[in-house]
Amino acid sequence: MTEPTKNGVVIAAVRDARQLREAPSGASHSVTPMDLLRIATSQGADLERLEKLMALQQQWEAAEARKAYAAAFAAFKAAPPQIVKNKHVQFATKSGDRMDYWHATHNEVCGKVAAALAPHGLSHSWRTRQEGELIYVTCRLTHAAGHSEEFEMFGNPDMSGLKSKLQGVASTVTFLQRYTLLGACGLSSEEMAEADNDAGKRPTEPEPEGYTEWRDTIDTVPDDQLHHFDFDSHWRGTTPAIRRYCTKFDEQFWQEKRRRAETLRKEQA
Repeated sequence: MTEPTKNGVVIAAVRDARQLREAPSGASHSVTPMDLLRIATSQGADLERLEKLMALQQQWEAAEARKAYAAAFAAFKAAPPQIVKNKHVQFATKSGDRMDYWHATHNEVCGKVAAALAPHGLSHSWRTRQEGELIYVTCRLTHAAGHSEEFEMFGNPDMSGLKSKLQGVASTVTFLQRYTLLGACGLSSEEMAEADNDAGKRPTEPEPEGYTEWRDTIDTVPDDQLHHFDFDSHWRGTTPAIRRYCTKFDEQFWQEKRRRAETLRKEQA
């Protein structure tokens, strides 16, 4: 019987692939879109049919890459590196306060994490941009099979310790590089003698006027409705004193709310 004209080549390819899969060869053979593409090519399929099979192959490869990434990441998490807060910092701020904290250095975080990722075919990279006063750093984890995932944080230039403006930008970039890498990997640094001033700063000055109300405006938004909240307008619409205080002492709260909103937006897309 003659195959139907319109889809005959593809139908024949599927039939031959089924026979290839079921043929006794001593080992099972999982048919992929590439198998169908080879068969269709050998049978003289037209360009439209080949393009559809190539698109199917690309979708299949992307799905396989996601599975490979998930397996590699699970293996990495089974034996994660131990990140230690290995540097003790003390300095006076411009306002006369004293800062005193431990933190994990850039080399401590990046060196250990990169070395632990590599055996599983995983690597990391960063992308940086600046929008107005805010510096954004995105960490991308990529698997050798091609799939990648990202984690982003942002902050103002770190002007503590009598830094110049350029030094403040560089300090924020390296800070965000450390913590986006930790966040992308689901890691945290081990506790040492002092609290980590980077991750949770203890206030050493009074809240500026209106800060509690400004914070409560965000905190009272239901968790499942955060993606409707205009964080950028809320940030730009407040006073410099409130923005500075939030960045210095309450940035973890702000970042967590932003991340939750971004997650909800992706889920709704």
